[in-house]
Amino acid sequence: MYDCLFTIACPNLRQGAHENAMTISPDLDRSRLLIIDDDPHLLRLLEMALQNERYEIRTAQSGQRGLETMATYHPDLIILDVMMPNMDGIEVLRRIRAASDIPVIMLTAKSEVRDRIQGLSFGADDYILKPFNLEELILRIGAVLRRFRQKETTDSQCYDDGILHINYRTLEVEKNGNVIVLSHTEALIVCYLARRAGRFVTATELLRGIWGDGFGDRAHYARVYIYNLRKALEDDPDKPHYITSSRGRGYRFQPATR
Repeated sequence: MYDCLFTIACPNLRQGAHENAMTISPDLDRSRLLIIDDDPHLLRLLEMALQNERYEIRTAQSGQRGLETMATYHPDLIILDVMMPNMDGIEVLRRIRAASDIPVIMLTAKSEVRDRIQGLSFGADDYILKPFNLEELILRIGAVLRRFRQKETTDSQCYDDGILHINYRTLEVEKNGNVIVLSHTEALIVCYLARRAGRFVTATELLRGIWGDGFGDRAHYARVYIYNLRKALEDDPDKPHYITSSRGRGYRFQPATR
């Protein structure tokens, strides 16, 4: 069923005609997608189709494996099947939302409104019913990514708790009205963490977010920069308030209580 559906929706998969592929907006180029579904045939088809659209893809055949992959791969968007054994998609979504605001598109064979409402109430960003048209899925992925990135940009241009001020656009940092001199990389790191205030960011995610994929395995870089940032931002660097850490979980920017 899916093979026929995908062939109709995206014939370039069969013909190898890359020039017929849909065009992705440049700001979405090479976004990382994680697909979690227990159907290996569907995973292969989606992987081929979405790679053809220039997305970087990882797949997982169970909810637990999907959560493990998310923790190391740091996708920009997750495509998540609802009906899976052992840990269903709703439980996976609940665990994702406990740690991250990564956009999630749910796939489901259930057409009942109450099932869609349940997923949306747990924080799903979109829903699509199986069997689905591949072109529609691709368009929905692009739309969700654009909405999420625009939200990240427009929600706030700065962090300000009355003591610490961080301007995300200019990368300027002030404490008690005094400019704090940071290197460009230090400013990028504190902005990256502050934009994700309240959640842990692994050293791998932090370095990939700042410098790209090639630096994700250099955790010692992160330790050095975090050490310098604590000296610059904290009243007592040995007892940090703003930038805390937890072994195995990473670093977290903790907003001040007003």
